[in-house]
Amino acid sequence: MRYGSHLPSGTACARLTLEIPASMVLLSDFDDWHFVLNNWYLALSEADDDSFAEKAGFSSQGLYPEPFQSQVTKSWERIFDLGRVDWDPAWNGDPNDRSLQATLWRVGADQVRKVEWFKAR
Repeated sequence: MRYGSHLPSGTACARLTLEIPASMVLLSDFDDWHFVLNNWYLALSEADDDSFAEKAGFSSQGLYPEPFQSQVTKSWERIFDLGRVDWDPAWNGDPNDRSLQATLWRVGADQVRKVEWFKAR
């Protein structure tokens, strides 16, 4: 919530402090999650991206034909590998600048430790 534009200015918001067991939290790379959302292949490098595009072509609508859609889907597992050894800074950027997201299935009232009310900028 460090940035504006999440909600209309003046909107009442709440920031929660939670205590969640680590086993209930799924961490992933926020930026790479967009590859999943857009059905894009998550390449390891520029060469990998070029090679995939040359073989599979471009899918502007829907799914790729097999076996390419399976390769696209399999590439998404990389969003969960936060300690990737195949990280290419020239392609993926500095690994220390990644934005991570934590997701959980549900939050119970017993897990809420603090509620801070504020207005969106």
